[in-house]
Parts: sequence; C-alpha cells; structure tokens
Amino acid sequence: MTGESSPSRARIPKAASTYAPSTVDTELRSDINARLLQDGHIQNIHNKMVHALEADPKNWKDLVKKRAQELIRSREATTFDEATQLIIQEIARDTAREEKSNGTNGVNGSATNASLALPKGVVEEGMKVTRAALDQVVVEDGES
Repeated sequence: MTGESSPSRARIPKAASTYAPSTVDTELRSDINARLLQDGHIQNIHNKMVHALEADPKNWKDLVKKRAQELIRSREATTFDEATQLIIQEIARDTAREEKSNGTNGVNGSATNASLALPKGVVEEGMKVTRAALDQVVVEDGES
C-alpha cells in the first residue's frame, strides 16, 4: 500500500456517479457498507435522521403512527407487517407526488388525509449527513 494516500478509504471509479444501482459492483458496495458500519457512520446517520424527524413541525412520526392505527382499526391491515408495507407504499407515493408538485400537496387534518411524504428538510439533512459520511470512507480514483 505504499504510495497510496488513503489506504483506509474505499476507492471508487470516477464513472461511479453515473452508475445505476444495478451496475454498482457488489463487492464495492459491501466494502463501503462495512466501512460505514465499522466507523459508526450508520448510527450517526440514524441519529441525525431521527433528530430531524423529531424537530420537523409536520410531526411526521405521529402521522405515521396514527396512520398505522387507522389501518389496523379499519382492518385494511391485519398485521403489523401489512400495515408497515402499506405505509411504506404511501410514503413513497406521497413523497413522489410532493416532489412533482414542489411540496404543495401536504394536507392538514386526520392522518388519513395527511401526506406521509418525508419532509423535505429531513431528506436534505439525510443527504447531507450521508454525503459527509461517504466523503470519509470513499475516495474517487485519481484523488489524492
């Protein structure tokens, strides 16, 4: 490893930023994930995301909890796993819908009518902290 300036960081090809998820080298992905776990970055990302969700005025965690209760009480879901899958689908749908409408689709009221889209500020914080973690564990080929 003599001559390498960052032996403890995973080296990624410059073209990696254009890769689709299906074309990313699985060994490289595993190496990056292992480094993120080993160095405590995953826990840090988790903590920052939880804090951002708790600090968001939309009370997203409460909306999700209320929606889960509604699904169980209405028998749309009969198990926790079913409720979880339905909520994940609603989050993805509502988030995509709000991205297309620039975040103007949020509806106040009951959990049934409220958007379960991830709050934009929370997504931005998640991207920021994830990028910072990746910057610490990967280096682009050609960088020193």
